[in-house]
This record gives sequence, C-alpha cells and structure tokens, in this order.
Amino acid sequence: MKKIIIALLLLFLSGVFSNQSAKAGDDGPGISGAREFKEIVVMWRIWKNGDQLSVTGGIRAVGPQPLRNLELRTRHMSSTGEELGRAIFAFSPSTIEPGTLLHQGVSLPIPQGKRPASIELVYAYYHEGDEEEVLPTFEGFKIDLSDMK
Repeated sequence: MKKIIIALLLLFLSGVFSNQSAKAGDDGPGISGAREFKEIVVMWRIWKNGDQLSVTGGIRAVGPQPLRNLELRTRHMSSTGEELGRAIFAFSPSTIEPGTLLHQGVSLPIPQGKRPASIELVYAYYHEGDEEEVLPTFEGFKIDLSDMK
C-alpha cells in the first residue's frame, strides 16, 4: 500500500514539476524558471513574502547513477553586492535514485530597509558508489531579482 501511495504521489508531482521552459505556466507571483544540468533538472519559483524571500520548486535526478546527500545552498545579495542572508536546504531521502523528483523550499529573511537584487542557488551532491568521496559535485547559477516586486 505504501509503495502505491508513493507511486501516485510521484506521478502527481511529475505533472506539477514537468520540465518546462522558464516562461511556461508562469502565472503566479515572483520569478520562475527551470534549468537543466548533466545530472539534475532544477525548477524554481521565487517571490517576496512580507519580510521574507520564498524559494520553492523541485529537482529531478536525471543522471545514470544515484545521488547522495543533495543540498541546496542559497545566498541573496543587494545591488551593491552586499550579502543579505543565506540558507541551506537538505533534501530527503539521502540517496536519490535516477528519475526521482524532490521538492525544495526555503524562506530567507530580508534585512529591514534592504532589497534583494539577486540570489545564488548552488546544489551540492555526491555520487552513489564513489569510493573516494573527496569533494561533492556542485551545480549553481544566479537569478536576477531586480524585476521582482
């Protein structure tokens, strides 16, 4: 029964977070998009929620081998380059099989009187079966928030 519920949930979420262009279906607040890397596809929506910057979305593992200990590291910056805050989101489960879709969500406080101009999203993970495990793989990018209201 548990496997059936999980399978149905994954089917539902795969429709919600299907791989779309950055503009497709963007009728909500803030900024949304998708970006594809060699082993993960990232989808996001970012909006200002009072004195918080909300980041939601998901990742899909698309590489040939499982990933371990996936985490999202964020930091948001002002237009002058001042760091306004940072956060880390650890995905669960710790081992992610190819094809798996996982949800992400963080809230970042915005210091009073400051306005975020950009946010950096960095995904860090290890490959399942790596014997040496010296360094994680990093995939990251910056999103311009200057048009966000």
